[in-house]
Amino acid sequence: MTLAALAGARSFGDRKSSLNDRKEIITTVLSEDFADDKKTKYVILFLEGNFGGHTRTKKMIMEELQRSMNTKMRWLNCRVSVADSSTYNKNIFQIVS
Repeated sequence: MTLAALAGARSFGDRKSSLNDRKEIITTVLSEDFADDKKTKYVILFLEGNFGGHTRTKKMIMEELQRSMNTKMRWLNCRVSVADSSTYNKNIFQIVS
């Protein structure tokens, strides 16, 4: 849905002033460089908080979310990761406060 929203936002051209905030994202996502299948694309769902329960741990929930997202996003040719502050890959991104 995010990609559809960005593509839709791009269709307004320069007629909406709020697009200036998103112009860099739109330009990147719709660029030829982004379409290069030799470059790995990452979709990261970053979760925080204590949302585990009695029947499933936080880790189990995060693994199931990642599996589900992988299935649903196969069309995008990307790597999907569900992470939190203790499990994220520091080689992919940094947490800045």
